[in-house]
Amino acid sequence: MKVLYPKMYKESIFSIDYLYLKNLGIRGIIFDIDNTLVPHNFPNPNENLIDLFNKIEGYQMKACIVSNNSKKRVEEFCKGLNVPYIFGAKKPFKKAYKRAMEIMGTDFGSTAVVGDQIFSDILGGNLLNLYTILVKPVKEGKEGLFILLKRRFEKKIITKIQNGGV
Repeated sequence: MKVLYPKMYKESIFSIDYLYLKNLGIRGIIFDIDNTLVPHNFPNPNENLIDLFNKIEGYQMKACIVSNNSKKRVEEFCKGLNVPYIFGAKKPFKKAYKRAMEIMGTDFGSTAVVGDQIFSDILGGNLLNLYTILVKPVKEGKEGLFILLKRRFEKKIITKIQNGGV
């Protein structure tokens, strides 16, 4: 079950200490889009998000978007961030994570994964021993039935994390 637990749990992408990650040796970060960076199907990155990605780049770290969503959704969103992306990723399977590391020029020890879902983002990253960071969903509610069901199981794990157990 340890494969379901992130190395770090944060309120949002904005509460992550990216300089701390850099000092750990992280040189590349894989991000999910929906409910990690913005609410589900929000069409464009906002100014705060653009500033955050510029800050990450300023730390000489790379970013890559990895999403299970469609090409149209991911491509349109990423235009505003000017970062590489992978759509239709089939997370938690490993292939897209490996491709993202190849794109960023990173390896297993220098890559982090940031996402809002344990059973896709965190599980996928942990299967490759990447540094995983779970963030609270930006906004819940407009997600599909399958994701809503997964959230019920995730809440049990998150409660355990918040209580200091792993």
